[in-house]
Amino acid sequence: MDYKQRIVFRDDEHKKLIKFLDEQKIKYEHDASISLIVLEILESSKFWPAINKYLIENKMLPYTEGVYSKDEMEQAEWLTMRSKWRWEYPQPAGDGGYQHITYSEKNYCDECGSGLVQTNSFRVKKTPKWSKKNFLMLNWIDDELFVSNNAKKILSNSDLSGFEFIDVVKLEPDAILEDINQLKVNSVLSPGLVDQDHTIRETTKCKKCGVVKYAITGRGLVYKKKTFRNDVDIVNSFEVFGWGYAAPRAIFVNQKFYQVIISNGLDKNLEFEPIKLI
Repeated sequence: MDYKQRIVFRDDEHKKLIKFLDEQKIKYEHDASISLIVLEILESSKFWPAINKYLIENKMLPYTEGVYSKDEMEQAEWLTMRSKWRWEYPQPAGDGGYQHITYSEKNYCDECGSGLVQTNSFRVKKTPKWSKKNFLMLNWIDDELFVSNNAKKILSNSDLSGFEFIDVVKLEPDAILEDINQLKVNSVLSPGLVDQDHTIRETTKCKKCGVVKYAITGRGLVYKKKTFRNDVDIVNSFEVFGWGYAAPRAIFVNQKFYQVIISNGLDKNLEFEPIKLI
């Protein structure tokens, strides 16, 4: 495996770094219209040590992403799953109005945003144009997947377990949309996250409700093996991840679920990452 580092900075800053990149003929993206430079580089690159030294000296924090081989993906017992395709917004969008319609706020914490429990269908303005894609996530909603009718049919005809499908509704009039379905994960794991191999950057605990949020480094997740269940194929993490308000739970799938996705060509715009079990 390898790690890809993504560094974003303004083109009128860090001239020394830009000079080094140009001298070594290291490719990067430069969008002059917004004065931004984006550099992506693997840690296996011979130039990474020098670049990393500069980042540390200048307190620049890159975005880290694991790069895994096909064998590593296929040997993993469990993997994280998310969609790179972010589409539309839950409705009504103004002032968080969708929360009042979609969730119960009985246990809601207004300090950290946790405690919402879904009790109603999500509402959106229209049906997506799926093309060759089959999974999406709504903006603002980081722990729910939405699927095409094609994906719903394939997953329904599999022997996978641990989920159900919920209709998605048009806001006005209140009618079911024909080709978008929420893939609702039915179970949450017990706590099992392990801080190992520099995988957790920071933890914060809400002073009001006690919920702990984990900011991760991008170097994968490490879990106790006994945490995972053998009676479901998809499950949510107990832990919530992220820096911001209302941090999401992760979505985990086992190798069986992963193979159904891959063998049926449903993986376009999906991201998977192996979980290390100890």
